[in-house]
Amino acid sequence: MHTLVDLCGSIFYIPEWRTPEEWGCVLSTIRTNLFSNQNCELSINNKSGDFMLRYLDGDRKGIKKRLSKMLSQRKEMGLNNVPWWGDRGVQIEIQNQYDF
Repeated sequence: MHTLVDLCGSIFYIPEWRTPEEWGCVLSTIRTNLFSNQNCELSINNKSGDFMLRYLDGDRKGIKKRLSKMLSQRKEMGLNNVPWWGDRGVQIEIQNQYDF
């Protein structure tokens, strides 16, 4: 798990994910930034059968856009699927419901 947290910290370097002492973040920090207080829709993509996580409040820091790109690349390599989800993967879309 520590390796996963370090990987996320290196790919998605966000200043808030470091302490003033330059310590790395913990999993709860990443989870909070990506999933807490987010307006989302979860559905199944009709074309691929993958789960579609649609963020509705935009992406000011660009984290979700980078995560979406990474998951798309993994899908192209055949690595974005989870056996216990019926070999479904996760795709991410970003919308801003407040951008009129």
